[in-house]
Amino acid sequence: MIAWLLWFFLAPALLLLEGALSGACAPAVDLSLVFCLLFVIYSRTSCIPGLLFCTAMARSLLLDGSLATHFLALGLPVAALLPLRSFFFRRSPFWQCAAAAFLAFVVPRLALFFADLSGSLPSTLLSSSPSILWSTLLVPPIAFLFSVLPPLKSFRELGE
Repeated sequence: MIAWLLWFFLAPALLLLEGALSGACAPAVDLSLVFCLLFVIYSRTSCIPGLLFCTAMARSLLLDGSLATHFLALGLPVAALLPLRSFFFRRSPFWQCAAAAFLAFVVPRLALFFADLSGSLPSTLLSSSPSILWSTLLVPPIAFLFSVLPPLKSFRELGE
């Protein structure tokens, strides 16, 4: 229960810190992509909806778009990658980088699609191709780092 409460308050703080550091650092990596990859690879499947909800709520607090827009934009790619989890079990860097590139390409476009569908066009959701390249390289190691730190360590698969 404490891990859920920590994640509920830590997710907005991490995304706020990421937003503050994005102007200072050259490679801008979206932490919500890191969290999505972490949920797909390391988290128990029963915890994924709650983790996604907290992440989507944090994104909706800090970015344009509603909670439903962000939940669908993050949840649909995670749901698409979950059947491929058997490839991730081997911790293959190729599959992790491919999943990170998929997330970096799909999540902003889905967010833009759902925001357009709801009638509010956010201006800050679409990423460029250099950020897809940076995400492909940086998201898997950052996801592993977050998976061994509390509170996300509490949501790991039990066999790991």
